[in-house]
Amino acid sequence: FKSSATFLLQKHLKDIHSCAMRHSLLLLLILPFSILAQQIDPQNSKVSFEVSNLLVNEVKGSFNGLTGHIHWGDSTGSAQLDICLEAATVNTGNPKRDAHLRQSDFFHVERFPKICFRSSKISERFDGGYAVLGILSMNGFERQMEIPIYRNEETVIAEFSIDRLGFDLGEEYGRFTIGQEVKVFVRITLR
Repeated sequence: FKSSATFLLQKHLKDIHSCAMRHSLLLLLILPFSILAQQIDPQNSKVSFEVSNLLVNEVKGSFNGLTGHIHWGDSTGSAQLDICLEAATVNTGNPKRDAHLRQSDFFHVERFPKICFRSSKISERFDGGYAVLGILSMNGFERQMEIPIYRNEETVIAEFSIDRLGFDLGEEYGRFTIGQEVKVFVRITLR
């Protein structure tokens, strides 16, 4: 009786150990991916911009409502950025100008409510940052761009320029009235 009880106990312990090992292995396989996929904290993330006005001053503004996720994957080859913001949140500190920017000759927010960027490739740069190749969708246009970014565990920072005329933003306004190049600054806080 004693030997069969010992045998059953050893078999039961072996089954428990085997099951625990399978679950541990599964957890080890899943855990890195869940840690590396991070949501954007919209309350603490910001997109701002600057554009020259009449060649003598700069108009500064920002957007709110940044959402999306960043998945770093197990290598830069599997990393992905997918972010959007609400075009109607444009804010330059001038309500009349902001209302005009929401109209069809600029962002046309009724027809194109979101500005989005989706990466297609992320590679490491020599300076410790990353080069993110992807598609910027804005005002009904899609343009391929390469954006340099820097990151740590909680923050992603990017600074780049766009050609506003390439997105048909204020096309009837010349480069003297509104600069053609718009500088964009992105600070994303991850949670």
